[in-house]
Amino acid sequence: MQPERKTKPIFRVDTPYSTVEWPPISPDHQEKILDMLCSLLAPIGDHRRNFIIPSKGERAKRKEKKIAKASNDGAVAMDTRPEETSLKAPSPALLSDLTIGFNETTRHLENLSFRSSPATQTPLAGKILPHPRLKRATAGPQEKDDEATQKATTNDDAAAVSLRHVSAIFVPRSDQPSVLHSHLPLLAHTASMARPSLPPIRLVALPKGCESRLQEALALPRVNFLGLLDGAAEASQLIELVREHVPIVDVPWLAHVKQANFLPLQVEITQCLVPTMNKAQKRKMQAEGRSGPAKEEEVPKRGKKDRSDLA
Repeated sequence: MQPERKTKPIFRVDTPYSTVEWPPISPDHQEKILDMLCSLLAPIGDHRRNFIIPSKGERAKRKEKKIAKASNDGAVAMDTRPEETSLKAPSPALLSDLTIGFNETTRHLENLSFRSSPATQTPLAGKILPHPRLKRATAGPQEKDDEATQKATTNDDAAAVSLRHVSAIFVPRSDQPSVLHSHLPLLAHTASMARPSLPPIRLVALPKGCESRLQEALALPRVNFLGLLDGAAEASQLIELVREHVPIVDVPWLAHVKQANFLPLQVEITQCLVPTMNKAQKRKMQAEGRSGPAKEEEVPKRGKKDRSDLA
């Protein structure tokens, strides 16, 4: 006879603002996009290997400075370093159309996302207000010259408008933990709203094991994020391929947020079966010590010594 089972409700609470899913892409298109991207980045890697000497780190730089100060001809040694002569070599034009690394790519998307907010746009002039990171720090009393303030504001507006749109972001998603790239879908969607007249930003998840190929193509020790800015003439074929085969990032709940609609908390109730035990089974488990921690044995209290024995 099977033991009777009771149902026990288990509650799970979730936010209505669910995680945004990455756009799907077939493995064949992933490989094709990766091949075109690596061939596009190859001239940058060749330039780094031929003209730029890899940095030895901050510790080596401090050591060189100490040696240069100690020697009499330190100034001459610092002026004739090979790193200084390598800066004269022209870099590929595509390098100015890329955002390489986590910080640079995320910061660029944050600036675009900030400008997509309605609070950052002036209804009269139709201009986009600058992000706080682009604003210049103003110091001094309030009696500062109005012309200098107006000039700084004009420069900030020019910097805000000149912020370029991003065509695509390439991420070796399977080669890194999800905490590094989980913010990208929502951030890319809101950043696309800053330029509604341009095509939305595409998120491209590259195939597994592709990070080594990107490192070889760029001659860098690590490549985890790569953004391709809009207007790169050399990457026109790659951008067309990405826009054709990579869907747009979709955020379903963002429309409710724009309309200021209340979204209730999501509560999921699951009924689970729990086996019941009779009294004999409970006594058996208590005897075996599996029902809980065993009770501590009572230690008899030590009474006072009889002083008559010591007499």
